[in-house]
Amino acid sequence: MNSIPFVSYRKPNTLDIVTFFPGKSGIHEITSLRQILSLAGFVFFPFRVTEKTPGYLFQPRHVLHGNRFSKEETIFLERGELSVPESGLDRTELHISSREEYNDQIAALLSAVHSGELNKAILSRIMLVDPFDTDNIPEVFQGLLGKYPEAYTYMFFIPGKELWLGAFTESLLRIRENKISTMSVAGTQAIRNRALETICWDSKDIEEQRTVSEYIRKRFRQFGISDYTEDGPYAFRAGRIVHLRTDFTADIQVSREKLGQLLEALHPTPAVCGTPKQDAIQKILAVERHDRLYYSGFMGSVNIDNETNLFVNLRCMKVLSGKLALFAGGGIVSESDPDKEWEETCIKAQTLLSVIKHHQ
Repeated sequence: MNSIPFVSYRKPNTLDIVTFFPGKSGIHEITSLRQILSLAGFVFFPFRVTEKTPGYLFQPRHVLHGNRFSKEETIFLERGELSVPESGLDRTELHISSREEYNDQIAALLSAVHSGELNKAILSRIMLVDPFDTDNIPEVFQGLLGKYPEAYTYMFFIPGKELWLGAFTESLLRIRENKISTMSVAGTQAIRNRALETICWDSKDIEEQRTVSEYIRKRFRQFGISDYTEDGPYAFRAGRIVHLRTDFTADIQVSREKLGQLLEALHPTPAVCGTPKQDAIQKILAVERHDRLYYSGFMGSVNIDNETNLFVNLRCMKVLSGKLALFAGGGIVSESDPDKEWEETCIKAQTLLSVIKHHQ
């Protein structure tokens, strides 16, 4: 079996699919957020670094560009060449919460919110597609590319270790010349053929979005960034769902070291963990019975063509032997309703499931 590590990705609203082949000597483990922006290549970083989930840097030893993802051009995608661990995840990592258990987890987080311990926390869960023929993964990736042109779409592969796919729109940090940009995204609804301007948002969604936006403002102030533009919040469509989104852009002239500190302050954002940040992370680790792994981490190109583009790994899945583990989550605030929170995770999972069902 000729298994070759690679990552293929397409940035939002572009045609060019970029594939990095790092070779065995071009794969590096990274643990420090601060060092990332001084490197060059493709970064794949977890929610939190552990022994099982280091950050990875792929150095682009060979790069393929194209507006089609062709199996003829990329031999590594031929049938049977995407090797995944036979055992997959252990029981703790692959814990599938029942609806009753998910409600109990929400209750625990709501108790922390009502007591003032937390303002907001993000609760996630895993949904399993079992069985699934992993030989069909290249077709699933092609399906994601075709269905979601507005999304950042990727497939990341290390033979026998990691095989992940995803499609999402949430930018963590973009740097080009002296300009940086990021966004706050919170609040989720199914689009249901409605015009964006007709969608109404409840107090829970508005408060979630406000919390994430305020966190970014505070981080900008922390790093002396006062001259920035803010656009939003506005309704933004991402496939079958719509979010509230605010864009932030600033002109800056600071060192890579300072930018690395800003990245460290941004990840993970309240959109994937909650606030206060460290308290929310600790509560998540206590309540969730699975390991998030690379879900709610980030990825993207760093210092390639004079640009850095990092995206939050949200609508994503890990490919296992004969099955798929899909990750989704939602924000728990004082107004949260358990039934609506469960429904929100189901809506988010449809981004992937609507493509997967055509290739089972």
